[in-house]
Amino acid sequence: MNTATTTTMRPAAAVPTCETLVDYPCEYITGLEERPVSLDAYTLTKYDMKCIFEELRDMVEHDSRGDIDGEQYDLDFKAYRIEAVHHYQCHEERGGDSYCGVCESYGVIDVDRIQVVRVFDEDGKEYPALVARLNEYALRV
Repeated sequence: MNTATTTTMRPAAAVPTCETLVDYPCEYITGLEERPVSLDAYTLTKYDMKCIFEELRDMVEHDSRGDIDGEQYDLDFKAYRIEAVHHYQCHEERGGDSYCGVCESYGVIDVDRIQVVRVFDEDGKEYPALVARLNEYALRV
């Protein structure tokens, strides 16, 4: 059984040189009811706070100055700018492996936490309630 298909090419449609566009008014979109954006402290969910601290922790781990106490980190998240301080303290203890009766020392971390100092938006408006919520979340985790 022989079947053959043929393809026919149509000539390109002529492009109009002048086209008139008409605006149709919409009863739903007026542009007059513009409401200011609300950045309430409760707009951040627990997942958002988890993502914020994971990103801050990642910034600390990849920074060469991550083991210095009081190092400041800035993070942009959604419409907020978050400033945080990394608190880090450690001390050395003797122990571990010994060679010829001499024990090596090793570092023990006493404090390793991130404290949110300031949260503000692009207009400069600060959100102290968000600072409190983020710091409470950091203590629970």
